[in-house]
Amino acid sequence: MTPANEKRTFFQWINFLIPYLYTIGILAILLWMAVAAIALAIVTFRDDPASLLMLTTTGTSSSDLIAGTSWLDVLIKPILASDFNQIVFKGLFMLLVWMLLFLVVPLAFRRLTRFKFFNLEIEVDAAAQTVIETIEVSAPKAKLMAYLSSSEATDRTIALLDAESAQFADVLAYFLEEIQAGYKKSPLNTNFSFTVYTHNPPAELNELIAASREANASIISNKADPDNVMKKSYFVYAYQNAEREFITVISSYTSLFDLFDQYLFETLHHTVTRNQEYYELLIAVATMDANA
Repeated sequence: MTPANEKRTFFQWINFLIPYLYTIGILAILLWMAVAAIALAIVTFRDDPASLLMLTTTGTSSSDLIAGTSWLDVLIKPILASDFNQIVFKGLFMLLVWMLLFLVVPLAFRRLTRFKFFNLEIEVDAAAQTVIETIEVSAPKAKLMAYLSSSEATDRTIALLDAESAQFADVLAYFLEEIQAGYKKSPLNTNFSFTVYTHNPPAELNELIAASREANASIISNKADPDNVMKKSYFVYAYQNAEREFITVISSYTSLFDLFDQYLFETLHHTVTRNQEYYELLIAVATMDANA
């Protein structure tokens, strides 16, 4: 049972690729400087080997100064006229432009808490920002948890079991779809995909499944790099219901699971089981009354 898989957005791909693009750009500029310097050295050695080793002399007499040549001309002009110095200056200028470009793009530096460039300093209060983000993401999850424990969710479960002859996995998938839709809204803005297995789960999850069985609880396995959209974070829960095992696998390319998620998804499983037992009790009572 697999609903629509999680889709990674264009901006999430951009966020993932920007650091690599930034690094490649710097390496390309340094490579250009090295190649240009080597090419200049080869040409200079071929035309004038002595000048490559700076063995040539250019006399500057007092008559030149009297003729109107200033000390500024004597000191600066040779530096600016040097082909090698021009390569260095151009390379440094391109590096400066490249760094400033990615300073303007917040995604490239969103992990930084402090950045200083000459007299420009940018600093973020990481602790305060973390507290704000935690509060923002906790409130919607608390609302979803309250909804699962409400009479509305109980009535919806009974309606599904009564009208559609749904099983535990069907009801579980229905509420997971509702949670999935809630996670996509602001401020969570989170995508995930899920599958409820009754047999033959993916072999790469065997270790997590075994750990969940042993602990009789769900297991979270988050990827090391949150920005790597090629890797997944996992929530795995080997859950027993009516002597049958259901393995719920929830995965996300774009976010990490936390304790709030873990408690929410575990609560969902227990709530569906409780409501299913309540429905079966109602059926049993109705049957007894009919036979009386």
